[in-house]
Amino acid sequence: MNKFAKSKRSHPRWSLFNASREIPAAMQQGGIAVKLHHPWFFNYFLCRAVIKDISVGGAGILVPSEHRLPRKIRVSFNSTNSFIGIIKYTRTVTEKLNFVGIEWQAKDELKRIELVAELQKQARQAAAFSSK
Repeated sequence: MNKFAKSKRSHPRWSLFNASREIPAAMQQGGIAVKLHHPWFFNYFLCRAVIKDISVGGAGILVPSEHRLPRKIRVSFNSTNSFIGIIKYTRTVTEKLNFVGIEWQAKDELKRIELVAELQKQARQAAAFSSK
C-alpha cells in the first residue's frame, strides 16, 4: 500500500518544496505566499501564510502560531483566486510556526484544478530557471 492509499485524501498532494523531506518545515525554502481571511466577516484579514503543499482537495500551510484561526478560512492566492478551506488539523512546527492542514470546501473544483495546474507550471519554470 502506498503513502497516498494510506491517507484519507481523495487527491494526491503536490509539494512546493523540491529538496529532501529531511529538512524541517520551518527551514524549507519555497512555497506560495497567501493571505488568510475570515470567510464571513466582510473580508476580515487574519494573517499571511505560506502554502507548502497543495492539491485539488486541500493544502498544507505554515501559519504564525500567534494567530488563532477559525474552523473555516478563506485562502487568497491573488485578487481573483480564493477558496474556502476547513481546518482539519494543526501541528506545532516551532515556537512561532504552526502547520495547518486544510480541506477545500466542495465547490469550485474546476477552478482549483486550473490553479494547481498553473502553480505546477510556474514551479517547473522557476526550477528550470534556477538550474541555469
